[in-house]
Amino acid sequence: MSVLPRYIPAAGLQQLHEVLAPLGITPEPKPGRRITLTAQHSGSEWTFTYFGHGNVWVTKGPGYEHGPAVFTEEMADFLTAATEPPAEGDPCMPHQRYHCGHCPHDLCQDCERCPCSCKCSAVVVRKVSPGTPAPKTYVGVPVPMRVREEWDQPTGEFWRLGVRSTLAVA
Repeated sequence: MSVLPRYIPAAGLQQLHEVLAPLGITPEPKPGRRITLTAQHSGSEWTFTYFGHGNVWVTKGPGYEHGPAVFTEEMADFLTAATEPPAEGDPCMPHQRYHCGHCPHDLCQDCERCPCSCKCSAVVVRKVSPGTPAPKTYVGVPVPMRVREEWDQPTGEFWRLGVRSTLAVA
């Protein structure tokens, strides 16, 4: 039995059109899909998959390949923030260094493999040094305020682990 809804309710579709109209976005049905819409915004293609619960959409686009869930009322703000370039001096993701624990090499967040032959890339532990500012997004997932406040604490570490684990199996 499918967990996703089989169709988009007319009220939900109308509400999405009303929210996106001020941005000049007109979502259209994706061919072959009953609950997915596509739209162009700022030169990029976005897909909106109806997730149910009245007004929740899984939104996929540049930088959001795994699609965070967005409420209909927040859709315009989400798309506007997602297409704005990061402010100078306020990077979305600080350059973090971490250590795999099996070899002497340091890795940066963009490196997924250890440079040595110890074959430890599957057990990389990504630690954040104390005082590191929390980003607004982490690998494309918006960071909740509570996690941002405790970014260098165990709460932040376990949240990052959960996000990476979820994306690894998605």
